[in-house]
Amino acid sequence: MIERVRRFGGALSHAMLDPSCGVFETAGIDGAVPYEVVGNCAVELGDPVCAGGEQDALQAAFEEHCRDHGWSTITVATTRSGDHDAAIAFADLLFADTRHDPESSHAGRHLRQNLNRVRREGVSAEEYAGPRDEGLESRAQSACERWRHQRGATMFVTEPRLFTERLGRRWFVARRGDDVVGLLSLLRAGAVAGNLVNLVFATPDAPAHTTDLLVSRAMASLREEGAKSICFGIGPRADIALRGFGRASTATAKSVYRIGDRLVHFRAKTAFWEKFGPLRREPIFIRFTTPRVGFRECRALFRVFHFSLV
Repeated sequence: MIERVRRFGGALSHAMLDPSCGVFETAGIDGAVPYEVVGNCAVELGDPVCAGGEQDALQAAFEEHCRDHGWSTITVATTRSGDHDAAIAFADLLFADTRHDPESSHAGRHLRQNLNRVRREGVSAEEYAGPRDEGLESRAQSACERWRHQRGATMFVTEPRLFTERLGRRWFVARRGDDVVGLLSLLRAGAVAGNLVNLVFATPDAPAHTTDLLVSRAMASLREEGAKSICFGIGPRADIALRGFGRASTATAKSVYRIGDRLVHFRAKTAFWEKFGPLRREPIFIRFTTPRVGFRECRALFRVFHFSLV
């Protein structure tokens, strides 16, 4: 299962490795669909995890499975909007060329200043590799818990599992002295050019721009290895665009997105990654087999993304 996710996976496919996530498979296709059922809605997490030429067949089999159970289907963060389904364009996959050093040239001046400032504060960032260090991993897990507890309103697909599923995974750790003050997790994910940042954080007491240092260090390592691309994951848009919905559903979707942006600061996430550009963007969608956005659909999405105000 892990190798399949690493080989065919996209931005959300690692959710399939969470024990709480449902997994749909069908005979004759080497692949799977990660999903969760909330009420009468089956929420599919990203594109089918299989070779590109088999995605249509696996998607059709999954939707038939859902119909047999009386579930409507919502697919989040899919690159496939569907010609006939209702869809919301809400975000982009964000890619950067690792051969470009974001610190170079005039455009990187502010980033260079940020990195110099955090280094003067005594922070360093290096890849955690080699023999397993259980003490370091314990300190990193504690740092992650402190970060999560101070964030306020949050949305996430799975609980952070920093050092599980180690195959195809890399970590870059920020330290100040003996203290772990941040971490970046990098996954091998074949559907997004091979290198996916699935988590980056700094503790509440970490110096400003610690996360900048982590991203810069990860990009430098990939550049030294000859990698061409890195995916920063999902970058929400300032506004959403809807296709195939009625007036009421359109109004509901736009209102919910605006409220979510005020609480979770969607656009700030995209703005953070732009300093490491220039970025290449690939649109992603939320696709609905039933053209409706109401209480049932919003409840399902909030539950799958573990929306919380504290």
